[in-house]
Amino acid sequence: MRYISPELAGYSSFIIDPVIFKAHSSGKVSLNPSEAAEVARYFNESLAGVLSSRGYQLTNQPGVGVGRVRIALTDVAESIWWLNLHPASRLSGVGTGGAAMEGEIIDSVSGEQLGAVIQAGKGSQFELDSFSKLDDVKDTINRWSDAAGKRLDELRAQRAAAGAR
Repeated sequence: MRYISPELAGYSSFIIDPVIFKAHSSGKVSLNPSEAAEVARYFNESLAGVLSSRGYQLTNQPGVGVGRVRIALTDVAESIWWLNLHPASRLSGVGTGGAAMEGEIIDSVSGEQLGAVIQAGKGSQFELDSFSKLDDVKDTINRWSDAAGKRLDELRAQRAAAGAR
């Protein structure tokens, strides 16, 4: 699910708030505090890397034309690395981890929502390097970060094309 305001196309600077964890329906977060901190840090770094590599400015100061990115991981399924050792297990997807998240971009001054997304993802069952409990979670985060950067680029291109008419 996603919502995108056409106004988001005018934003080229972003504040990325620290990723937070919200417990899923069981009331438990499946990561220990060290793993949760690692995943949150990784998400922030992945998104910041994608945005800055695409020419977006990262800042920590609110202002006109600055969007604030807020992300909550709502569920994390760790990879079960030992199930990934056997090709048959890997092909069936048993042991594949992933994550679910809610995110939004708001105007840093007014608080108006400019975009929102709720999504879930799993790691690749065909990848053979999943010997870490968090590898599939990180792969999912990378896909989300790339998709966010591409969508912002698409909005920017649409706005440029509309302005050229």
